[in-house]
Amino acid sequence: MAKYHRETDLQLLTQDELDEILDMALNLSDELEFIDRPWRQIAYDSTQKDIERVTGDTRVAREFYRRRLIMARELGFHQTGVKEMVIDQYRLPPRIHKPLATKVSEMFDISMNEIDPIIQIQNEGHILYPHIGHARNSSIFCLLQSNNERTIWYEETKPFKTYSMYRIPDYSKLKEAEETRLTVGKWTTFMHNQWHAVKRDGDPKKWRVNLNIDFASLPYDELLEKIDKWQKST
Repeated sequence: MAKYHRETDLQLLTQDELDEILDMALNLSDELEFIDRPWRQIAYDSTQKDIERVTGDTRVAREFYRRRLIMARELGFHQTGVKEMVIDQYRLPPRIHKPLATKVSEMFDISMNEIDPIIQIQNEGHILYPHIGHARNSSIFCLLQSNNERTIWYEETKPFKTYSMYRIPDYSKLKEAEETRLTVGKWTTFMHNQWHAVKRDGDPKKWRVNLNIDFASLPYDELLEKIDKWQKST
């Protein structure tokens, strides 16, 4: 039984509304607001000096670089033909954002302060290296377009230190726990505070676009409980 995701029968938007959002994403509509997350300053190919310049800490930079070398050895990197996926995130325009957030808040009794509907676009690369969420704990995830990518969750075999801004794991202390291919158009719950990665075979034929209704601190188990409670009441 899936532990870190679950498909639902939720219909939070009409197909016409989902199609409009996909079209906005594919055309990078001016209505979308780009979200510049601070952790984007460190990429997989960043040198130790690059990392130190961002973190201001020599020991942290050395540890981050060590962890990236472990992942390069195990998962590949650009010199072995493996290119990192980069996710661009955008906030939806108020005319879509506010009604959607309000609907989710009322359906599941979740504070509006918790809810952030966003669009994510991945247009190149082969792997989004293992990471955990920064600005979200759980979400309801609707894949709008894909290349049949795989999402893999990991469990820790031994504990290791996690840094608040840059969520880079010690891959030598992870093991694969669950893998899935998300279904396009299906609203799926998603645990973000568990280490996870995204992989695709070969270069993408089209952009991967997903709509996320993110919850900043709502635990995944509580999200499932709220969805179950709502479904039983309808």
